[in-house]
Amino acid sequence: MIIAITGSNGFIAQHIKNMLINLGYDVISISRKLNNQKKSNTYTYEELYLGKIRSHIDCFIHLASPNYDFAKDNSLEVGISKLTESILSSLNQYNCKKIIYFSSAKVYGEPSIQNNSFDELTELSPITDYGKEKQKAENIIKTFSRSNDLDYLIYRLPMVYGKNMNSNISKLLNIIDRSLPFPYFRDTNYLKKSFLSIDNIKKIIQYNIENPESINKDIFNLSDYKPLSINELVKSYRDLSRSKSIFIPLPYSFFKILTKTPIFNKILVKLYGSFLIENKKFLSLKNVKINSTQDDIKSLLKYSK
Repeated sequence: MIIAITGSNGFIAQHIKNMLINLGYDVISISRKLNNQKKSNTYTYEELYLGKIRSHIDCFIHLASPNYDFAKDNSLEVGISKLTESILSSLNQYNCKKIIYFSSAKVYGEPSIQNNSFDELTELSPITDYGKEKQKAENIIKTFSRSNDLDYLIYRLPMVYGKNMNSNISKLLNIIDRSLPFPYFRDTNYLKKSFLSIDNIKKIIQYNIENPESINKDIFNLSDYKPLSINELVKSYRDLSRSKSIFIPLPYSFFKILTKTPIFNKILVKLYGSFLIENKKFLSLKNVKINSTQDDIKSLLKYSK
């Protein structure tokens, strides 16, 4: 089986690519720029569009995307919806009939201090330019599929963590690794977040590739088994890592005051705010065992120091 991956130098793509190669699959990597010494099975988007990949493609995994919320130019449009449109237009050259698209939970909105949850049937209401472009890309895929012989899966992802991650989670855990004091707000454990480990992503992709019929014009929220608050996440990591960090409790009333102050609201709500995506469809897959965030935090310990 031959699988093409876009954004092949990214965090998620590197994990998926290495897993598929280890499983014995042929992987074609597609990136905007290549190193001076081009490796085999690596191509630019221009080469993809021009039909210069000398192979058919059994499944296309589309991961490439800018990763910022707002843009004053058209860079998010070019890097998300326009890129998706161009990729779809090139698939017939490679007799490719299946695509897996990595979208974002940001198509539902943003974190808040209300405990709202979103399932796959929730009306989409993106706030950021990034979320709006992801929604556009999803619609482009669905429209293209209706008029072409193409099966798709769209995966909506919350915050992803794992080995070699470069995210806000890694910055928080680095504080614990260094045994520094960690301030937190009391009584905010009700503000739960959905997280997604790279190991759970690898499990679902392996399942899809081994069972191509599972790529069947559907949309899934992907997340770990149970959500956690930021406090629970960091405390679990501290306990597992045997860090000497001291947790400094701050009153909930202080949190409420700060979230009403514009200068702090955006930062605190993004970090502590609730953002739950329902993953019942994901959990219903009988042949995929989904881990909890607390289970997969353990895998970070050997990488974080």
